[in-house]
Amino acid sequence: MSLAKMFRLFGIVSFMAFGLTSANAEQIYRDASGRTLRMYYSWDVAPTGATKLQVQLVNYSSVTWVDIVLKCEVMSFTGVRSAPKEIRLAAPVFDYELSKDVNNIDIGTTEPKATLNCAIDRAGHGEATLRPASR
Repeated sequence: MSLAKMFRLFGIVSFMAFGLTSANAEQIYRDASGRTLRMYYSWDVAPTGATKLQVQLVNYSSVTWVDIVLKCEVMSFTGVRSAPKEIRLAAPVFDYELSKDVNNIDIGTTEPKATLNCAIDRAGHGEATLRPASR
């Protein structure tokens, strides 16, 4: 193997081992009336393990979504799941908004190669009553 190929391989392996890890996923929430709120999300894991969640909520209904609660699980490469984490979004998606971004949600520390599985656990309509969880 040539020296240039060895350096290229070393660079790729180093980036994979120490670079930021990111992934994308999608989830659809339907209420009892069949109204739909779609969620796209991605997360970034710093080499230290600090994990930030980015969420985009897409409103396919002409209703205001409030009191949105996410449940996230962390699946590590060892196959061990952590307890589900509840994330309260005090960011209503109004009936006139097609989408809303909620970024830099602190998930805590995870392993760099862990997978994050998130879903909308519940969401309501009308006046918001949910406040962000204290940290």
